[in-house]
Amino acid sequence: MISILPSYAPGAGALLPPRAHLADDPGVLSLDGTWSFVYHRTDPTPWANVEEPWDEPAVSDDADTIDVPSHWVLRGDGRYGRPAYTNVDFPFPVDPPYPPEANPVGDYHRTFELPDGWEDDLVALRFDGVESQASVWVNGAWVGMARGSRLAHECDITGRVHPGENTITVRVHQFSPGSYLEDQDQWWLPGIFRSVSLRRLAPGSIEDLWIDTDYEAGVGYATVEARVLGARVASLVGRLAIDGLGTCLLALEKGDDGRYRSDRLQVGDVRPWNPEDPALYEAHVSINGGDGLVDGDRRLRVGFRRVSIEDGVLTANGKSLRLNGVNRHEVRADEGRVFDEEWARADLALMKSMGINAIRTSHYPPHPRLLDLADEIGLWVMLEGDIETHGFEGAGEWIDNPSDDPRWADAYLDRTMRAFERDKNHPSIMSWSLGNESGTGANLAACARWIHERTGGRAVVHYEGDHALEYTDIYSRMYPTLEEVAAVLDDSDLHAEVAVPTHVAAQVDDAARERIRRAPYLMCEYLHAMGTGPAGAPGYAAQMSHPRHAGGFVWEWRDHALWRTLPDGRRALSYGGDFGEEVHDGNFVCDGLVDALSRPYAGTWAWVAAMAPDAPALARAIVEADSGSVGERDRLRALAETDLVPCADEADSPYALDESGRVARIGDMPVRIDLSVFRAPTDNDRGRGPVDYWGIDASDLGPLGVGRGEAGTSHAMRWERARLHLLRRRLASIEEDGGVRRVVERWAPPAAQFGVTLTWEYAPVRIGEEGPNALSVSLRVAPYGTWPPRVPRLGLRLELPGSAWHATWLGDTMIGYADMSVPGARGCGSGDACDLWDVCVRPQEGGHRQGLEALSLRGEAGEFLILPASPLGWSVSRWSERELAQASHWEDLPDSERLFLWLDVFQDGIGTRSCGPDARPEVAGRMRDVDVRVVIAQVRGD
Repeated sequence: MISILPSYAPGAGALLPPRAHLADDPGVLSLDGTWSFVYHRTDPTPWANVEEPWDEPAVSDDADTIDVPSHWVLRGDGRYGRPAYTNVDFPFPVDPPYPPEANPVGDYHRTFELPDGWEDDLVALRFDGVESQASVWVNGAWVGMARGSRLAHECDITGRVHPGENTITVRVHQFSPGSYLEDQDQWWLPGIFRSVSLRRLAPGSIEDLWIDTDYEAGVGYATVEARVLGARVASLVGRLAIDGLGTCLLALEKGDDGRYRSDRLQVGDVRPWNPEDPALYEAHVSINGGDGLVDGDRRLRVGFRRVSIEDGVLTANGKSLRLNGVNRHEVRADEGRVFDEEWARADLALMKSMGINAIRTSHYPPHPRLLDLADEIGLWVMLEGDIETHGFEGAGEWIDNPSDDPRWADAYLDRTMRAFERDKNHPSIMSWSLGNESGTGANLAACARWIHERTGGRAVVHYEGDHALEYTDIYSRMYPTLEEVAAVLDDSDLHAEVAVPTHVAAQVDDAARERIRRAPYLMCEYLHAMGTGPAGAPGYAAQMSHPRHAGGFVWEWRDHALWRTLPDGRRALSYGGDFGEEVHDGNFVCDGLVDALSRPYAGTWAWVAAMAPDAPALARAIVEADSGSVGERDRLRALAETDLVPCADEADSPYALDESGRVARIGDMPVRIDLSVFRAPTDNDRGRGPVDYWGIDASDLGPLGVGRGEAGTSHAMRWERARLHLLRRRLASIEEDGGVRRVVERWAPPAAQFGVTLTWEYAPVRIGEEGPNALSVSLRVAPYGTWPPRVPRLGLRLELPGSAWHATWLGDTMIGYADMSVPGARGCGSGDACDLWDVCVRPQEGGHRQGLEALSLRGEAGEFLILPASPLGWSVSRWSERELAQASHWEDLPDSERLFLWLDVFQDGIGTRSCGPDARPEVAGRMRDVDVRVVIAQVRGD
């Protein structure tokens, strides 16, 4: 009988122990570049026991070629498969530890010349990142197997290589047992996506080095730990030289683990490392190998800082630490997770310009050079392990979760050890996160215990799934309500509830609640930045002044959209399902503060204004938005303040009604005016989480702000169900009274027993004695029947001919809503109408500006002028709200020679219900009696 054996091992064969990523290995030969490549749609050898030696795959001379590093699904125009995105669901049956039968495989092959003099030393073959399983052969002999896609692995190929030409073959499986630990809300992108290299280490070389620094009261301290290749004596001597601080003698004693350690050394007065002053020092360690070994020599940059918890407060260098952070995946629209240093440097610099001081490396260790950049630029880092098992949660209950299965214990610990050992020298790392959304269990607790033991209890360990705070140091939550945050920070009753009833954290016992209220509080994810949003930042910002509040990380920094070539040759930014995946989570992969091209969204500026109001980028954005000229500003101001004069010249009427009482033209421009109570649903409008404030009053938000506490129904679904997008008009009456025409209409959706009565009064006026003729519009809105408790908007939609319009206006210059605005961003804005919408990857509402004082639209037909006499917001688009709602991509929208102008009395709040709390009742759009007054004019060109 032939059967496929279960495999839980993290690796097999000649894998070397994990070590720090050191840039100065004595010999380095890059193997990046062109490799031969053979793609298999399914595993050609599914019966192979990959933990034991097996036959090298054959790679023929006529094989394809591929560049390394890369993802094979982003090469070959579909010949090697396509990208696939899932958030929680695995794209294959949950049958651990077995990968699916449909498991694509890539065979890589290349040759290399071994440099002279290497054959007598240790030669390591290093892979910095392979998704998801690599089996390796050198010169035809099996070397080993490695799992852990975002982790470094080194194979000992000493004795397997020889002078002259050598061969390497790597078989990469897209899916493996390791995939069950990598369900990380991102694209599944197989291949060798980080660098491959050979490393030479001579006996006596410092193969691993940790300069463990500390800081206290202006003084720096260091403990040196080294693994010296070939050293067997009980003690070694050496020197630690730090630029500007002098030299210390090292007496290194060998421990039971084979590592040599010094005592804690005082190195002198130092500048502590922090994001405002990321002080780095060049350190040089030399160790006398003795016994005929070469002297080891290493150089690296170090920073001195102390991150600790004091009386429940997270501190850095003796001061409370407040993290204004973002979650950062590694992704580029063209190359996926392939690292580009120049691009990454610009990425982090953009963060810094927005006042961001921290990143959480969701949900795996990033490329090691990114951490060098964080050290240099000045960003705190929560380094997250390469573990997520979210797909085992099912419908709310964890089933067969690897986190509490002893068969997976070695894999968990291996991933934790590899993450820590690679990155332990970075001063920017303020906390070690075990992983993400993996439930809880003994394997995670063991990983936390290992980190604590490895660091002598100094490490701050994080994991949001430790809801009872049993093995980690920070109480961490995702997407809490404001009331939940307040409850945890309130220690007047240590046993009070800490979470809404729908959250698993509500089930912890009194002992856990006491621990929680004595620990730092952190929001590892909050304000889900998907689509138009995030909103509600000021409420969270106000709570961060509490000493125990350590801040948070917005989800997330960047959209993961990938480029896709359309049939007509255009490229489009794409999301889940666009590459033909049968199982996917749509545009949930696009939830960043910036888009895939690094352009900040409108909601980003509202968040920055709340969290970092002095950020340089915000100041620049406000200035750039105030783009109208002084002349335009003065002209609009004068028009807005000019008195209106009655106009009785019937021969030059500024408007006309058709026979049904609707406005047919203003000036000589065809215009259509409709009532609008619908908007193209935002991603938050489509959210279906349990913190739902539909029909909820601000005076009774439910336990800790849970609202309805029922998941599954979005506002968008309710609005569609109420047919708010299908309003129908019925004329009731038309009458004229002294030059004023009064039109009464009834508007209601089909099958509805609710609606509104609109009473219009139209009067011709002149804007000042010498100004243009204009139409004065007074509108009375009187609802009847029982409306839905929240409506998307209440306003007028004007349809104008042509699409090449330019807008200049007085009012809020930046896009904003009731719970998402930038204080102080008022003035005179100017821009082409087609550029005044927030272009999220999926079309949706996104162009509203509040507090309109005056608006000028200029096009081929002249100038169209809007002068509100009652509070109004406004927006413009070439497409109607219904067209936007029906489109999945901007490329799906038809060509348009129209412009839609909305004048809104209100819009419903935005919230963050795409993955978090709903827009709060205080900003709900509620149908009500209202009066609207506005003056509209066409100003003809000369």
